[in-house]
Amino acid sequence: AIDFAKSLCENLGIELKTRRIRRKKRMHGDKYSADAALSHEKEIRREVFASFNKIIPEMTTRFQQIQQISDKFGFLMPAKLLDSKFEYDLSHVLEDIYKDEFQMERKRLQQFVACSESEEDISGKGPLELLQFIQ
Repeated sequence: AIDFAKSLCENLGIELKTRRIRRKKRMHGDKYSADAALSHEKEIRREVFASFNKIIPEMTTRFQQIQQISDKFGFLMPAKLLDSKFEYDLSHVLEDIYKDEFQMERKRLQQFVACSESEEDISGKGPLELLQFIQ
């Protein structure tokens, strides 16, 4: 990652100036004489890891949210709607969906798509393409 950041800086024309080494004053008995400033490599490394520490939890929560949405509304995907062997467990869906009407409309949709020539084309598509096909 550090080599990539260096090459990116070179490609963009950003000059990495060498910093003046600033030494810490030592008291008698101090064992460490470490430099006060970080080198460019260490600073880039610190920034990259700080970014990773922010990005990873964000991505984790977003994927969990997407998974929850998929668990709730995944049964509306055309691949599942058009598969007659797929059995729906509609106990977890919202109360706004009437289960008997949904099953009836699902069978009607399966018959409608079966009558057309592009059944295999629709089953691999998304919900938007299915709605456009119905229109």
